[in-house]
Amino acid sequence: MTSVSPATQRLAARILAFEATRAGTNNDEAMQVCERLRTNLSKLSGPDAYSSLLLRALTLARRVHPALELVAVQPDGALSGLDQLGRGNTAGDSPTSRAVLVSQLLGLVEVFVGETLMRRITLDAWPEILADGELPSEEIK
Repeated sequence: MTSVSPATQRLAARILAFEATRAGTNNDEAMQVCERLRTNLSKLSGPDAYSSLLLRALTLARRVHPALELVAVQPDGALSGLDQLGRGNTAGDSPTSRAVLVSQLLGLVEVFVGETLMRRITLDAWPEILADGELPSEEIK
């Protein structure tokens, strides 16, 4: 696993927790996160670049959580198979597999565009949860 900063791991956990509690959400929270990021990042870098980042993040996450072998990145950049994992009751699965995947994705975005722009992208996608101090104002100008 590449080294993802603790701050990025906390950000991923916070975003996942928000998506898990959204009213009316029937999809897996990691799928929701990846879908929002796909929309925002595809505007910046194109859908193929996003798909490549997601595939690399999934490959890195699988090293820690082999149950993620059930998950695939579709040609359009969508994730499939997360619903097959269950919620920690599948052999090799744990509740952290989704957090590792999202952390890896945010970490790779950070590597390619920098911390400030990665945080700006997440602020654009989740303004309702990041407005309370997760991002110092000087970082998002």
